[in-house]
Amino acid sequence: MLESIKLLGLEAREPGLTELLQGYISASVALAWSIAVAEDLGYVVNIIATYGNPCEVADILGLPSYVVPVAGLLVGKPKGELPPLTPRAPVEALAGWNSYGDLEDRVKAYMSLGEKFVNNVWRVHRHGGPVDRMDNVIRECLKSRGFRV
Repeated sequence: MLESIKLLGLEAREPGLTELLQGYISASVALAWSIAVAEDLGYVVNIIATYGNPCEVADILGLPSYVVPVAGLLVGKPKGELPPLTPRAPVEALAGWNSYGDLEDRVKAYMSLGEKFVNNVWRVHRHGGPVDRMDNVIRECLKSRGFRV
């Protein structure tokens, strides 16, 4: 979009959080539709997160400035029987109908996945965990790709 604005002879502002969020939302919608279509055609998919080092992924893919990878998507034909799905949060824990709903009910629905699963997820997201360390990596990556963050 930045290059398009410049081609029109207009002064472009440097991208910030608004543009970053717009891109992430658009990429997420495209990812969701790609998954739906692939599965409808009989393929299996696996989403690969790129937030561990998005700049390294961007460099490998030769992405231009102002472009940050959101996720990778592996698509293939199943070989034999598919393994059972990993535990999934019930829809009641993730979606609301006409309002956010009661937080306590959401937590109970999420906890129904089992203590081992829930503890494993939150081990990553706890204070001082891997996600804390990724914050600086992601921030520096975004700055190096031209975003005002």
